[in-house]
Amino acid sequence: MVYQNNIPLYIQVKNDIYRKIENREYDNMLPSEKELISVYDVSRVTLRKALEELEKEDIIIRKAGFGTSINRNRSELKNFTLVQSFTNEMKETGAKNTITFSSTISIVFADKEMMKVFSCSNDRRLYNLKRLRGSKEKAIVYSDTWLNIDIDLPTTRDFLFGSLYDYLISNNILFSRFEEELEAIMPSKELRELLQLEKDGAILKRIRKGYDVNNNLIEYTINYYDAKLYRYSVEVASIER
Repeated sequence: MVYQNNIPLYIQVKNDIYRKIENREYDNMLPSEKELISVYDVSRVTLRKALEELEKEDIIIRKAGFGTSINRNRSELKNFTLVQSFTNEMKETGAKNTITFSSTISIVFADKEMMKVFSCSNDRRLYNLKRLRGSKEKAIVYSDTWLNIDIDLPTTRDFLFGSLYDYLISNNILFSRFEEELEAIMPSKELRELLQLEKDGAILKRIRKGYDVNNNLIEYTINYYDAKLYRYSVEVASIER
């Protein structure tokens, strides 16, 4: 893990553990303190402060002699829609050797469409991130993302071609829920060229809305997939009464 100088170390460790819990890298129990100290290469004091923060937020439950369990009864974790990294998402397609072909970011002011999406004024500054990604052999998805956040985003290659969610979580921007829509559409000429599509056939349009812990919409993404190469699966749990 690469640490940033402008964020307290224990916060960065806490955020990374939270990310792994959300992604189910840690499912029911956290590793021991000794293991976590080794993983993050931090002092016991730093690790315990990170765990204390997670405990205060009711993310974990610590019991002496029993270890640290993950509180899956917490509403944010029980109903959480998994934020997948690009690599994990591409596993749904069976694609190997995933790659980002292009990635650009710009600062824009909200137009009429984004004013409606984010319920903001036309002087609201947004980030617009555009990415073309897929397997080593072919582009599979074109993503058009708008972010309504107050932190400054870098323009480095590591950020543009790395995990957006990992970066946001490392800067204490956390998601509590997501909404998604999926439909088949006929591609525009631009999308047909970007995804190298044949003349006939529809593509999948997947809209994702991400909300922060205060229920504010902070991410609006439209993903366009080559329908022949992408498979979308959903796991539905029973509703507790």
